[in-house]
Amino acid sequence: MRHLLLALPLTLLPLASQAGEAHVHGVARLDVAVAGSDLEIELTSPAFNLVGFEYAPRKAPDQAAAVQTRHKLEKPQSLLGLPDCELQGMELDGTLLSADIYASSTKTDDEHSDATAMYHLNCPQPAGGLDVAELLKQFPGIEKIEAQVVGPKGQAGATLTRASSKLSF
Repeated sequence: MRHLLLALPLTLLPLASQAGEAHVHGVARLDVAVAGSDLEIELTSPAFNLVGFEYAPRKAPDQAAAVQTRHKLEKPQSLLGLPDCELQGMELDGTLLSADIYASSTKTDDEHSDATAMYHLNCPQPAGGLDVAELLKQFPGIEKIEAQVVGPKGQAGATLTRASSKLSF
C-alpha cells in the first residue's frame, strides 16, 4: 500500500500511552493522520478483541470467525463513520487476518496475536472527525480505543468508548 507522507507525523506524536505498552485485551489503538481530503488510519488491537481468540484457527467455526472479522475490517467507511470517503488502499496484517487463514500456521496457541488494519481514504468533503460507534458494536471485545490524531488543528489524543465514540480533527 502506498503510504503518504502523512504517516510521518504519527511518529512524532507523544506516545506516552504506548510506553511499555502491554498486549491488553479490551483495548485497541487508533492512529489518524489528516491532510486535506486524505486520511491515513491505523487500527491495532489484540486479535482477541476482534475475533474472540488468538490461537491459529484450525477448526471450521474459528476459520469462519476469522474470515468474518476480515470482511468487517474491509469496510472502514462503515466502521469509522466515514460514509462519504472513498477507500484508496487497505492493508490487513496479523495471523488471524491473513488472506490464507486455512494454511498451516507456525503460531502456537499460547502466543499473543495482534491485528492491524491500515487504511488510506479520500474524503471529497473534508472530514471533521470520525465515529467508532459501529466499530465498537461490531467488535464488542473492544472496550476502549486509545486514539491519536494529527490534523489541521494539530495533534490530539482521546480515549474512545461506547459512551464517547467521536474523534474530532
